[in-house]
Amino acid sequence: MLNEIATKRIQKEIMDLDRDPPPGITCYPKDDTITDLEAYIKGPPDSPYEKGLFKLSIQIPDRYPFQPPQIKFVTYIYHPNIDDTGRICADILKMGEKGEWKPAINLSTALTSLRQLLAAPNPDDPLDADIAREYQLDYPTFLKKAQESTLKHASEEAVLNSEIQSDTEDSIDTVENEESEEEEPVKKTKMSLSLSKKKFHASTVLDNSNLPKKISRMKLNKEAPEKRNTTTENTRIIREQTSYKHHAEKAEKPNKKTKQVEDKPEDAEKVHMSKTLLEDQEVESK
Repeated sequence: MLNEIATKRIQKEIMDLDRDPPPGITCYPKDDTITDLEAYIKGPPDSPYEKGLFKLSIQIPDRYPFQPPQIKFVTYIYHPNIDDTGRICADILKMGEKGEWKPAINLSTALTSLRQLLAAPNPDDPLDADIAREYQLDYPTFLKKAQESTLKHASEEAVLNSEIQSDTEDSIDTVENEESEEEEPVKKTKMSLSLSKKKFHASTVLDNSNLPKKISRMKLNKEAPEKRNTTTENTRIIREQTSYKHHAEKAEKPNKKTKQVEDKPEDAEKVHMSKTLLEDQEVESK
């Protein structure tokens, strides 16, 4: 990540490129990111690339400007100092004894030097040795191939088609990213739902009306023995109470035999009195 000083510097360079661009060069941030830039270089006149428009990608390193920007050709170019992947062999993009990059050099200067490299290749320090050899030994063949390659890959129509294809691929990637971002919340939602179900079962275990049928039946089956034991206990208590009431009523009511026993002395007394009266009557009659 760029520090504050580097950020301010690259912002100023981008503003300068927009306000006063070098001849045949356009440069601007890609996707509003100051560390990821795009540039277009118009082929210099009197060169095999003069009818071409070449797209470049620029990555600003974290230690910029103490490190040079990483610049590559996106548009294919037939050139001894540029390979088929777009890598560039140029002293201005190198550090050290063999390199020319210094912190005082800016993007505008670097892009201008690259445009000059198109006009005057350096076959003594090539990146593609075969093209460099052809350039040195058979320049007409090199010139023809470079012109044909430029018309095929770097014409305005070819660049336009390349841009359309690139935009289409970016749109597809954006849609796929959006779909993947939408799928993740769905997964999280499913996880949340599963957790909520667990909480539901845990929080409503005492209420059979809110439980699923299977759990409700299991709980009822577990409670059934307790209910049967309660019924047995209640029956026993009722029987004891009934028995106690029965004995209490029996205790309150006199027994017939006891009554008969109690009645016997009274009857004996009456019999005795009647006998006495009879005896008295007999005496008087005599």
